[in-house]
Amino acid sequence: MGNTRRRSWSFSRQRLFQTCRRAYFYQYYWKEEPNQDVLWELRRVKSVPMVVGDVAESISVALRQWVYSHVEARNLFDVASKQYENVLKASLRAATVMREGRRPPSGKWPIFNHHLKTGERSAVEDMGRETLRDYLADFEASEAWQFLWHKKTHHQLWEPITTSSDDKQSFMATTVLRFERAAGIRIYTPSDLALTHRGEFIIVDWKAGHKNEEAVAQVRKQFASYCLWALDYKKATRSNLRVQPYFLQTGETWARSSVNAGGFLDVIHQIEDHVLNEMQHVAARGDENGESIAYVAREKDFPPSPRQSVCAACKSLTVCNEEKKAVKGSRP
Repeated sequence: MGNTRRRSWSFSRQRLFQTCRRAYFYQYYWKEEPNQDVLWELRRVKSVPMVVGDVAESISVALRQWVYSHVEARNLFDVASKQYENVLKASLRAATVMREGRRPPSGKWPIFNHHLKTGERSAVEDMGRETLRDYLADFEASEAWQFLWHKKTHHQLWEPITTSSDDKQSFMATTVLRFERAAGIRIYTPSDLALTHRGEFIIVDWKAGHKNEEAVAQVRKQFASYCLWALDYKKATRSNLRVQPYFLQTGETWARSSVNAGGFLDVIHQIEDHVLNEMQHVAARGDENGESIAYVAREKDFPPSPRQSVCAACKSLTVCNEEKKAVKGSRP
């Protein structure tokens, strides 16, 4: 039986719940589980695509450097590539330490395939390099970069509110924001960049995945939650809020848009439905004084959804028997 002391929501958290509830349990209810030490380590493991996305988000850091220090960031792809290689090296060192049964240094965490596999790393890492090149090689000539850089937008005309390098953006769900069934839940909305420009409050998020209808629909929901954070931040109103999901690919346009009232209500209902659905399988537990509350869950109440394509890339593979069966059964 595992537990957690925090009740919260994020878009990635909900997506994992929808993909596989067993993996969700391992990620968020690992405390006091028999294999809690392993689960604690696995929570921070990343896949190569996740690392590529993190590196691509260095765009926001470059922008902040320029605004505050007037240091013009050049050769963005070269900088990102060096960062990627450094992450790979740190990952290998951390994975080696973990295989020896020791905890890696703070901040050093292994990439998924380094932790779970000893071979076939080169192909995965090369794919990451190629993807990163596709994302950033042409970005400095893009319409977005021209807008955010001083060639079209003087730095005094826009103010960076936050970037991905800041503490995680979050707010508390309240009735003021029209939450009724999930009031008091902490909502995490970590967008990459928020800024004000000529009366507009603009939220930007770099997207490293492939752009298709499904991805665009998911992004709309994600940005609606970001907008709720902006409203709670009290520097934005519904009339001046603009969103810019920017897929890092050739030909992507800089076209800010607004979120309609229906979009806000949809994401609020989505958050509330997720919280209530999860809490059906969770019990609140207080300490002997009735003061400290933990939320307790049982593994069996979070059934797995074994699919070979999903399980083979899941970081919980080492602790989930159903995933092992799914992956083993797919092999000739």
